[in-house]
Amino acid sequence: RLQLLLATGELHARRREWREAAEAYREHQRRAPLEDRSESILELGESLRLQGDGIGALQALTDAWRDGVRHPRLAKNLGGLALAAGEEEAALAWYRRYLDQADLPAPERERVEPVVRRLEASAANK
Repeated sequence: RLQLLLATGELHARRREWREAAEAYREHQRRAPLEDRSESILELGESLRLQGDGIGALQALTDAWRDGVRHPRLAKNLGGLALAAGEEEAALAWYRRYLDQADLPAPERERVEPVVRRLEASAANK
């Protein structure tokens, strides 16, 4: 049943039916054990963002983090959503958390480090 929910969400996402995709991913979040939620939370966040609900995406991912869901990209996605919401301090904290991952590939690190430097400079000028 859980795999079917993920597949349903993916099908709707491929069709750009973001609301329906988000519903399938939300249902997966409700039913799946904590250790199986990381994929669907990322997809839920993306579906909400693509619907134009960046705040809803930020809240869903923040709630998942608070519940203990972990995925290598979760902190990065939270940083991007916080930045888009104008929450630079929160974005900086999330991006730093993302960069703290020891096994982060160099290309990923190189994409995020300039954003962190810009946010640090902005914070220093306030």
